[in-house]
Amino acid sequence: MNLETDRRGWHINKGIDPGNILLTMLMLAGFFVWSIAQDRRVTTVELGVKAEHEVNLQQDIAAQRMQDQTRADLKAINDKLDRLLERGR
Repeated sequence: MNLETDRRGWHINKGIDPGNILLTMLMLAGFFVWSIAQDRRVTTVELGVKAEHEVNLQQDIAAQRMQDQTRADLKAINDKLDRLLERGR
């Protein structure tokens, strides 16, 4: 029995099938397209988080101003009430 014609056992083909090369290249191209899409998604999320952070800071500043204004108004009302009470005595 000739070993070259016996295909029942293990054998290694030293050539590369063009179909395998094409499949590998298509898989690599698909991976690159997927990774670019993921990068865009991450960038979009990062920009959204940054914009949300800016809005939160502006809201915090506005809330602090409102709180300060309310305190000032209450102090002014308290001072006026104290003056009225002083006059009434």
